[in-house]
Amino acid sequence: MRDHGAWVALETGFKRGEGWAEARRAHLKRQPYCIACRNHELSPWESFLRLFRGLVVHHIFPFHICRALDRGDLEYDPRNLVTLCHRHHWTLGHF
Repeated sequence: MRDHGAWVALETGFKRGEGWAEARRAHLKRQPYCIACRNHELSPWESFLRLFRGLVVHHIFPFHICRALDRGDLEYDPRNLVTLCHRHHWTLGHF
């Protein structure tokens, strides 16, 4: 899976923290569906597939900006994370 957020952050001189993979996994356990689609009535198998096929854990405040402001703790803060499908990630998350 390509991590577009990490790529963008590298362009500004920041890297993902070492705990990001675990924070992402924990967030997807808490919120395994796109909050815009509200696809939370999926079968367990469909939910499992979505974890690998199209869900993005999006930072409400971009983590590289948080780090630039010396608030790196917000990279893992559940209040700064939201789950979106690829379609809504671009339309809602970035526009």
